[in-house]
Amino acid sequence: MDAVTTRLTLNAVACAVVIFADERLLFCNPAAERLLGCHAAALPPLRAIIHPDFQPLIPVWQTMPPAEPVAIILQPAGGAPLWVDFSAVPVEFEGQPALLATIIDRSAARQTESALRQREAHLRLAIEAACAGVWDMNLLTGQTTWSDEDYRLLGYVPGSVQPSFDNWLRVIHPDDRDTVLHMHHMTAAQKSRFSYEYRVVWPDGSIHWVHDLGETLCDPAGNPERIIGLALDITERKRAEEALRVSEWRLKLALTAANAGTWFWDVTRNITYWSDENFRLMGYEPGSCVPGYETWIAHVFPEDLAVVTVTNVLVETGLMRSEYRVVWPDGSVHWVLDLGKTLFDAEGHPESVMGIKLDITERKQMEAALLEQARLRAELQREQELGLLKTRLMERISHEFRTPITIIATSTELLDRYFDRLTAEKRREHLNQIWDEIAHLKRMMDDLANALQGSFHLLDFSPAAFNLEALCYELAARTRQATGINTPVQVQVEGDLKQFVGDRQRVETILSNLLANALKYSPEGVPVRLLARRDAGSVVLAVSDRGAGISLEDQQHIFEPFFRSASSRQTPGLGLGLRIAQDAAAAHGGTITVESAVGQGTTFTVRLPLQAAALAKEFG
Repeated sequence: MDAVTTRLTLNAVACAVVIFADERLLFCNPAAERLLGCHAAALPPLRAIIHPDFQPLIPVWQTMPPAEPVAIILQPAGGAPLWVDFSAVPVEFEGQPALLATIIDRSAARQTESALRQREAHLRLAIEAACAGVWDMNLLTGQTTWSDEDYRLLGYVPGSVQPSFDNWLRVIHPDDRDTVLHMHHMTAAQKSRFSYEYRVVWPDGSIHWVHDLGETLCDPAGNPERIIGLALDITERKRAEEALRVSEWRLKLALTAANAGTWFWDVTRNITYWSDENFRLMGYEPGSCVPGYETWIAHVFPEDLAVVTVTNVLVETGLMRSEYRVVWPDGSVHWVLDLGKTLFDAEGHPESVMGIKLDITERKQMEAALLEQARLRAELQREQELGLLKTRLMERISHEFRTPITIIATSTELLDRYFDRLTAEKRREHLNQIWDEIAHLKRMMDDLANALQGSFHLLDFSPAAFNLEALCYELAARTRQATGINTPVQVQVEGDLKQFVGDRQRVETILSNLLANALKYSPEGVPVRLLARRDAGSVVLAVSDRGAGISLEDQQHIFEPFFRSASSRQTPGLGLGLRIAQDAAAAHGGTITVESAVGQGTTFTVRLPLQAAALAKEFG
């Protein structure tokens, strides 16, 4: 397991754990800090925390670590000596061989023991608490004793078999038997302490792990006489280690498959770790540069620096997610997704940050390509719409302009040929026809210009305060006069509209078009209604008539340029009035809707914001 995973795992362990190499402490978890009275940021030498009586063991541990607990005395900084159970196993930590030791405080029980009997009682308690088996073998006679727990560790019922070397050897897993025999003979020959692990096969076929540790006792002449030992069930630990190995393997496989890099930043000590893939995601060969904040930030794309400034977010929430570009040493630009989490100390201060980095360059390129395709499609659609608009424009101009031009030409020719023969009344009639058609042409030209401006989002928009109530009454009279239609217009104003903020010219355009249409399509003598009122921060303008109405099908197209509903096709016009009104309403940030039923009339409703602040919408 890597150092980052090791630290995170061991920091979560409840018992005290230290890692040391060459008599130097490299790491101690929070439980060890409390037990030893030291801090991980300033670790003392190993000899500084071990009682002098037990310091000769330190060199021995370098070659044969006490994998199962042995009792020693520790000297905590500023505290009384502590009896502890000390065990160690070899590990690799931050790229170097080391020993991982667990320390269990046994000082309270030791302090109550002042004699050999008390020490033996404590030892029995410790063995029972650890579910450890004790055994003793006489090398001269072969006589062997097992504790009840030792029977159980080997899969026997206590007292069911004679304790012996053969009965012990019989239950050892065949794959481990030769190794255990070799270790046993070496222990006796070298008169040394021992510690080894092996599997045993119980009568029910289940496999369990045992850890044996002990030493050879010699007679006064120095000849091996007895071997005593302690057996511990380490099955759960082995299963946990195997599960951890499998988990790490799966994680590594997943990260490799995803081309994901991992990183870790020790905030308090400013130490950073990058996985090999994280180096590659920054454009470096693994180990070719010093991992750290400075190296990372120096390669963030300048325009994305604001995106990766996450310190405040990390402090407040402990979570980070950002997408940004990095510039590789060769100058190429790549996109990465960074996911991170902050770990806090007991006081709530940031202690470390860990994260994962993914290459999303291909995804970003695909997104950019899709956006470009969408832009090109929009431009193509716009070009097609413009082409269709031009075609329909020419058709409508050709159709609608021909009649007034013909009337003007005819009246002009009659005046030119027969001026002297025409009465004054006839001459005035022809002149009025000419002026009327010129006015009609001018209105159509104005409509056409306004519609084109709206279609290309070129409407000038100059909001100012004006009296909307007065404008409603003014336009009701002016539109009747301009159309020459005597149908009455009923104006109803609800609320104070004397200080409406908007573009007066555009509001006038909206109402003029709606009123003109209502008058043209209403039955003679049936009033047209104009309602103006306040409603929830808006002003509502509604123009209603009792005309032929508009079918549901035609309502779907009523605001399209040049569209003429079935009920209006016999009436002259370009079919631009409603589009012009819609564009003028949109310039205000407003809307226009229609409600109509065939044979029952039509109501157009315009909703415009009341406040000038609502007019901040950019139009165009």
